[in-house]
Amino acid sequence: MDTINVNLNNLTDRERDKLLALVEKANGSEEFPACGEKYFVILPYGKVVDTINDNSDRDREIIDLGNCFRASEEAKFEVERLKVLRKMREIAGDVNMNKETLCNSHTYYTLEYGSDDKINPVAMKCYVNTGSVFVASEVVFPDITDAEKAIREIGKEMLKKYYFRIVE
Repeated sequence: MDTINVNLNNLTDRERDKLLALVEKANGSEEFPACGEKYFVILPYGKVVDTINDNSDRDREIIDLGNCFRASEEAKFEVERLKVLRKMREIAGDVNMNKETLCNSHTYYTLEYGSDDKINPVAMKCYVNTGSVFVASEVVFPDITDAEKAIREIGKEMLKKYYFRIVE
């Protein structure tokens, strides 16, 4: 069997999820959760509960949405990650909701976790292709002061753990 080493820290969440799905497919893993198997789900107000997959429409919707976790701890981690993303978007303002604003500014800022164990704002360019906007980050900031504010208010450890998913 071939072995491939990959640094997942350089991937966006969407890219990471696609890669992991392909790895699971290549390894021939069964769909989770199987009928009759317990899984954990995050309710709309953030509470984590367990349930059994009985292949109902509700189960299928939860699974298709990706709100399905093998362990309570995984789901609780996701709750905290979503809180960090919400705070980042709150600080960033409307720029993440309005494609025209993002495109017209041409330069936006995102956060980077460096090998020096520091989190820094990084200037990024907006790429436009036939009216679509392509960004390389879940959250972008309209200027460097907002990115720095996110680092200060959320904190390095919270960003490191829940945004960059670096758990030591």
